[in-house]
Amino acid sequence: MKKLLTLMMVVMVSLTSFAQKDVTKFLGIPVDGTVAAMKQKLMAKGFRQSPYYENQLEGTFNGAEVYVNLMGNNGKIWRVSVGDKNLTDETNVRIRFNNLVHQFSKNNKYVAVSDVESYIIPDDTNISFEMSVHRKRFEADFFQVPSDSMTVNAALNSLMKTYTIEQFNNPTPEQKEDMDRIIGEATQEVFEKHLVWFMINENYGKYSVMIHYENGYNQANGEDL
Repeated sequence: MKKLLTLMMVVMVSLTSFAQKDVTKFLGIPVDGTVAAMKQKLMAKGFRQSPYYENQLEGTFNGAEVYVNLMGNNGKIWRVSVGDKNLTDETNVRIRFNNLVHQFSKNNKYVAVSDVESYIIPDDTNISFEMSVHRKRFEADFFQVPSDSMTVNAALNSLMKTYTIEQFNNPTPEQKEDMDRIIGEATQEVFEKHLVWFMINENYGKYSVMIHYENGYNQANGEDL
């Protein structure tokens, strides 16, 4: 059994360098490559060019008319933002926001970053007052679940940087505890690269919801500083 486990580790770690990254997807399309390429793929799905901005499309998403904004970093797309085309009042934006929380929480492609109930906006909440006076952000954060192989590969790669295969097969109690920590941190890092979140935006007393699909691997990380 140990020999089999060792062989699996060697093979998976070797394949990692050749494997394509499993990144956040929007409508099944990986949020990766150039902005122009992403734009063409979305237009092939029926989205249309917006008259306002070059990298903005418009169309229907999840039953609502929306604008889709494509944001790049160093030639690669890192975020797809989907915003309501039609603004609404407090009551309706609360309903829309809470419905999205329920939809995401029931979808097995996502896991909530925090307790789902903490995202729900109570009926008696004065959204306008909270946003203008208390500067409150009504936001819900989810991780899009990455592939199992990518999560395992990330954990194994992190382990192999610290431990030999012999140590992995026969760890001391202290090493076993440290390995559990490394696996947890590596798994968390993979999930954090697959962030999908949404928030309420206000514009002259009217409201909308903006959903962001982010590829953390392409996000700016201070490399230009």
